[in-house]
Amino acid sequence: MRWAVVASVLALATVAAAFATAGSAQSRHPQLRLTSTEPVTVRGTGFGARKRVRIVLRAPALGPTKTMTTSSGGSFTATFPNADVNACAGFSVTATAADGSHATLKRPPGQCALP
Repeated sequence: MRWAVVASVLALATVAAAFATAGSAQSRHPQLRLTSTEPVTVRGTGFGARKRVRIVLRAPALGPTKTMTTSSGGSFTATFPNADVNACAGFSVTATAADGSHATLKRPPGQCALP
């Protein structure tokens, strides 16, 4: 009887761990977040650990491109010090990892007075 209880508890713990692992794997997807506009700085999370990532800033014209390696946690911070973005012009940033995972951040143009 005692073995049956122990076996049941172990089985439930194994099932709970499997669901927790599956849930965390599904919720981990690449994301980009704008952390500053002067200079333009984006933070990427949810990428694979130590993956090469190509980051492209597209402002009114094609902007700079950076290649970085993510941290052991799958994140990076990219700064574009010479990028010219303002509230009137929209821009986007795309990050693509070597394994094909990617994320895009889009900021639409604001409403600005006509010149």
